[in-house]
This record gives sequence, C-alpha cells and structure tokens, in this order.
Amino acid sequence: DFKIIDYDDISKDIASFTNEELYPIATFLESQYVSKLVKKLSEIKRKGYKDITTNYVERKVLQVGINDYFNTENRENLYEVLKNNSKVVLLSNAGEGKTEEAKRIVNLINEKEKKQYEIVKNKLNELFYKNKDYDDIGLVSYKIEEFCEDNQDIRVFVTCRKNFYENHNTNFDGTLKGFKEYILCRINEEDINQLLLRHNIKRDEFWKEINKKKLYYMVYNPFYLNEIIKRYLRDKVLPSREELLDSMIDERFLKDKNKYKDSIRLDYFKEQLDNLLEIIGLTLEYLGKNFLTSKEYHELILIPENREILNYSSLWTRNDDGNWSFVHNNFGEYLAARRLNKYPIEVVKKAVTFKNIPQKINPTWINTLTFLVNKYKNPELIEWIITAMPEFLFYIEKDILDTSKQKKIFWEIYRQCKEKKVWMKNNIYQTNN
Repeated sequence: DFKIIDYDDISKDIASFTNEELYPIATFLESQYVSKLVKKLSEIKRKGYKDITTNYVERKVLQVGINDYFNTENRENLYEVLKNNSKVVLLSNAGEGKTEEAKRIVNLINEKEKKQYEIVKNKLNELFYKNKDYDDIGLVSYKIEEFCEDNQDIRVFVTCRKNFYENHNTNFDGTLKGFKEYILCRINEEDINQLLLRHNIKRDEFWKEINKKKLYYMVYNPFYLNEIIKRYLRDKVLPSREELLDSMIDERFLKDKNKYKDSIRLDYFKEQLDNLLEIIGLTLEYLGKNFLTSKEYHELILIPENREILNYSSLWTRNDDGNWSFVHNNFGEYLAARRLNKYPIEVVKKAVTFKNIPQKINPTWINTLTFLVNKYKNPELIEWIITAMPEFLFYIEKDILDTSKQKKIFWEIYRQCKEKKVWMKNNIYQTNN
C-alpha cells in the first residue's frame, strides 16, 4: 500500500532532522530504491560535475597584528588555521569572497575529516534569531560569546566585514572575545593572470582594456572579477566602471523578461520594478540587515500587485528559511545608493549618521556610500564624508581625490594610529602602480 504525503509536510519534517538522523535514511533510500532504478548517485555526480576551479583563486589569510602585510611568507592556509584554532573570525571588505571561501572550506573539512559541518550562519541559526544573519555583528556578538562559552568543545568559524568589526588591542578584547582574527588576503595580479591563462585570454590585451575603462579598482574584487572575465570572453570589450553594475542589473532584467515572456510583458513594468528594488535596498540599509522576514516584506510592500511584479525579478528572492533578500548584498547596497542620490545631501547625512551623534557615520552604510561616491562623485558629499570619516579614503577610487589630498589624509590617519598605538585598518592593498 502507498501512503500519499503532502510535499510541504514531509519537507517540514525533514527540515527538523539533524545530519546524523538524515544519514541512515539517505543510505537506506539509496540502497533500497535509487540503486535499482538509476546508476549509483556517486556515478551521476561524477558525470554531472562542473569544474568549479575554473574561476576559483586559492586564497590565503593573514593574522591581524602581523605588521608585514605584503610579505607572502606570513600568509597562511585557512584550513590549517581552522585545524589549529577553535575560534576564528575571518574579515574582509564587501564582495571579496568571505562567504564563498567559507563554503569551500566547509566542504574541504567535510571531505578531509569525514564529518558533517555547515556554514556557521546556518548552524547557529537559533543564535541569529532564526534568520539568515545581520550585517552588523555587534548586534549578536554577545550571543556568539555565550554560545562558545556553553559549547567549548566545538569549533566556531565566523566571517564578517571589516567595517563592522573592531580588532583587539591592548585596551580591548575585540568584537568577539577569544577569537583569533584573520584577514582574507586580497587576490593579486598574479592570481588574476592565472585565471586569464585558464580562459585562454591574452594577458596584455586584457589589462589594456582594464586600464582603458578604469576598472583597476574593481578587478581585484572577486564579485566583479568573475563578471569582468565573463563579459570580456563574450564581448572582448568591457563597460566602464560606472556602467558595470548597471549592466549586470540590466542583464538580469533581460533574462527575466525572456524567461517570463509568456506570463507578463515585464518591460512595461521596468521603471516600477527598479523603483521597488531601490526602496527595498534603502530600507535594508536603514535596518542594518540584509534580509526581510515575510512579515516585514509584506509591511514594506503593501500592495499585492507590487509584490507580484517583484516575483519576476531574479535579483530579489525568497530563501529556504522563508526570508527575502537580494541574491548578493552588493546589488541591494548599489540600489540603495541609486535611491540615496535622489535625495538632498542633508537628507543623506541624516540617514547615514547616528541619531545622537550627527557627525559620526554608521559603519553599516560604508559600502552604500562607496557606491554613491564612486558613481556620482558629488564633491560636497565627498568632502563631508572624508571630514567625518578620514579612513573612507581607503574605500574610494584613487582618482576621485587628488594625490596631494590623499597623502595628507593618509599621513594624518597614520599619525593618529601611531599616537594611539593601534593597527591601521588593513584596507590597503598592493598594486603595480
């Protein structure tokens, strides 16, 4: 006899199982049923396997406090770091590959140690209020510390943006007490050249196009690098830096338009869709998080027809946990920047600073402000940001400020760090220039 079970019901039941509970079930199903109907799953996986190394660049990490950042001998393998330390936090700027490196390292650990680990933000979902995670680690740092105190026999690996994390020093334990702090080293020109070789791209012609379109700042960011290589392989020319993200968004829109052409004339709603996505992006920045619960989403986008239109956008998606988010944080932050640019500068200042300290910029806004400055180059806004946050110098493209001003700001930051005996933020990176 067969018993018909609703898919949603069984999905809810399975979601509550641990890996240990699921393993014997999966083994039984494979041995009793799957192997009798199709080839063994292992053979299917081998046949359908896609070589992910085509665009992967092996990354190294550097412990915070190592003063010779550019000496490659000081860099370590992340797997070895995690083997030798029970609590590790990995820091980098937005889009530099923290999450992808976390996925890779978890897969590597599972393979090498024959155990089942998960990405920390999913494994500790109760810790993060049963949601995906917050951009500002300060909101949950004390809960992470409590969790580690109660579970001293487990290893914890956390990734975080640099601007949300304060490193330890002689007077401060760090945002996460007891964690070894590591920087994810940026990819360099040699790494990129290796990628070009894999794709049979002529190195000199590629770098000539990068310099011509002023993409030098962006090409060292993995989020953009993959897109840049994809476009170069396809078109042999690249968009300007101002056009790149817009072209990525427009490309997704065209794919969505073609995908749903039998259901809706999406081009009729493009302006409305862009407007809705910008509103969501700006709202997420105000909230200091990178997702909306279903309840929050319905409260923000009240009109059902608007939510229906958003269902056709591949930029905005419903996750397995029921929350809604952009497919990559950079899209949300860029759309927020586009929205901010429509407001007077005084409104922008009020939005990005702390309520009780109007001259102090909230670090959760840094990536959005970076997009805003690099794209629109408003001199008045740039002057105000640099005055309020001199270290913002390290986030903007090098030709936005003249060299003499850059040097003046840099040496003032250096003087203050030396006076306070604290390390400078590791936002500086090496180029051939």
